[in-house]
Amino acid sequence: VLFFEAENNGELDRIGDFAADNGVRLLAGCAGFARVIPKMLETKTSSGIYMENIFSQIAVLSGSLNEKTFSQIEAAERAGFYVKWIPEDMIRGKMDVSGAMRFVKETFRCAGDASIIFSPRYRDTANVIDERERKETADNFGRLALAIWEATEGSPVIRMFVGGDTLMSSLRELGISRLKPSCELSPGVV
Repeated sequence: VLFFEAENNGELDRIGDFAADNGVRLLAGCAGFARVIPKMLETKTSSGIYMENIFSQIAVLSGSLNEKTFSQIEAAERAGFYVKWIPEDMIRGKMDVSGAMRFVKETFRCAGDASIIFSPRYRDTANVIDERERKETADNFGRLALAIWEATEGSPVIRMFVGGDTLMSSLRELGISRLKPSCELSPGVV
């Protein structure tokens, strides 16, 4: 697992280039990181030679309730992404892994070859959620992450998680207990 920190768009671009050049297939990041995805799909080696893209889809699980994230999701939908709005009862109630798997598999079936964004639709959820509900919601996103991972295992799919709670619960469900920085791309960018 690689961990990167960025303070500006240029650093995000370098992270995207690194991920594309090195075949990274699992990504997590802030909403701003989504801007590098189209560039990543045009896989280019550090020598400047274009490679055939081996990834057919991107599966994004966004737990972010940031207004900018919703704007980016709506723009991605206009650009051809299949957006699956996660029903509020799935977000707030206790979701079992088999229910998450059915939801994810049905979404992939409906999306066909299109890249997919799974996201809550409820912009106001952040304003009415207490700490217990926030943890339960994050746990549900972790179950969705596990379902996405299992449903796409062995497939040429890039997996991307957006939102801090989403990332942490996803790592927990996937059995990843720590992140180890691999290298420094530029000063302060790990």
